[in-house]
Amino acid sequence: ALAHVLAWRSYTLVELARVDDAFACARPPAPDEGACRITSYPYFKWLGGLGLALNISGDFARAREVAQGLIEQGHSSRSARGEGLGHWVMASHWFYTLDFERAAAAGRAGLDCSKDPLFRAGAVLMQASALLADMRADAALALTSQWAPLLERNQDYWFGLPMRQAHAAAQLAHGRLSDGMR
Repeated sequence: ALAHVLAWRSYTLVELARVDDAFACARPPAPDEGACRITSYPYFKWLGGLGLALNISGDFARAREVAQGLIEQGHSSRSARGEGLGHWVMASHWFYTLDFERAAAAGRAGLDCSKDPLFRAGAVLMQASALLADMRADAALALTSQWAPLLERNQDYWFGLPMRQAHAAAQLAHGRLSDGMR
């Protein structure tokens, strides 16, 4: 249980803009250490937290390496979570480097391979954000119209709130000023 808590800690610190602290706790153990012998989930989560912190800090080359490693390790070990998380980190990488087309494609790839609702939501949020940044409001509105209500209904506030913001932005881009402000 401790491995799971520690694996999630870096995400919380990134959300709080404490990126240096996120680096300090985003050092994954070897995949065969401790709790990671039972499940690879904490290992993949640690790497995902590291990748997101690298992206936010501007170390894009290392973030891309972490993302690619997650995709490859997740795929080879048949971990949909690991592979999906890798695509999520890769979508984040492309988004922060302003390649919105690749970011949207990586988000879609994460959605396609993920089975876990949390990882699917993260991938979809990156895809919707990239579509909006790429001025593809029609596609973003279609995606957010499908996902925002689902995330709210399932009380997924971590991704539900930013998805709602993406939905409002897509509505505003369509000239639905009143809808976008609700």
